[in-house]
Amino acid sequence: NNMFAESGNLLGAASKGIDGGAGGGAGSGIGPGVGGGKNLVSLFGTRGFKRPNALEGTLYDLKRDATGKELYEFGNQGRRIAEMRNAYLGFVKSGMEKSYFDNKYTSTPNKLSATHLLIPPVDASMATKAFGCEKEIQAPGWLGYYEGWITPPASGTYRFAGMGDDGLLIVLNQKPVLWAPWTQGGMQTWVKAQKDWEPKIAYEPKGGLPNLSTNGRYYGSWIEMTKGQRYKLQIVIAEGYGGLFSASILLQEKSKLADANPLLGTPLPVFMLAPLNDEEKAQKKGMRMQWTPEGPCFGLEINGLKPSGYSSGRSAR
Repeated sequence: NNMFAESGNLLGAASKGIDGGAGGGAGSGIGPGVGGGKNLVSLFGTRGFKRPNALEGTLYDLKRDATGKELYEFGNQGRRIAEMRNAYLGFVKSGMEKSYFDNKYTSTPNKLSATHLLIPPVDASMATKAFGCEKEIQAPGWLGYYEGWITPPASGTYRFAGMGDDGLLIVLNQKPVLWAPWTQGGMQTWVKAQKDWEPKIAYEPKGGLPNLSTNGRYYGSWIEMTKGQRYKLQIVIAEGYGGLFSASILLQEKSKLADANPLLGTPLPVFMLAPLNDEEKAQKKGMRMQWTPEGPCFGLEINGLKPSGYSSGRSAR
């Protein structure tokens, strides 16, 4: 799949910094995007400072344990995929605790701040470059973990939509609300589907490539959310097979269902904690996924809540 071969240039499409970051990038929107303040803006988030209204991202190496010991040879794809499965299953079994990953795998000390995840197919190494650890963590065989707190701008019933290649798990208040993996090797069965998740397992005959009629989308649990209430959000992405990685997290409001069949792939807003700026929008040009940058923002400070000193909100249901 070389559909977005040029998208390696998207690592630092925003070269002038963000939210007041120091400028002086390495070109007019292409290149590494490192400003004078060493702020790196990538498809995986911003490195160099903690961005408000954002999730914090950590990258783990699925090929080395927490002490740095190699678990298996890099070229063993079967073991990489098996370890990716172990990571997802172990995380869910732990009760969705980040400490599970911390105690099991090597991680990079660099953190990213992300207000959304909408990543066109890019080389799997773009994740390690975004986290500044391409020398320490070799791609593929990595797992990205994002966590933070969100709040809706208005009370309503929402659900997440999207897909991750290889894996995408979304957890709200310690409960899985969407498992949206690439349909290969039985990955859909790794996390138990809830009754209202759509679509169900979908293969071409004999277990071939995915046959989703939804532009590569799954739909998760409907969630009643209350204005002024905080909710803990966790997102886990991973790449084990190799080649290209992509992920999209979109949002659907139940009050705005425009069609009796929500699987038709109508454009949906990006799930975001803050509005996409012009450079972030430019990063996504040409994506085959139907999406729109116009939609509600779930950042705490944007919606008038303090960023710290609070407890978990009502459980998703």
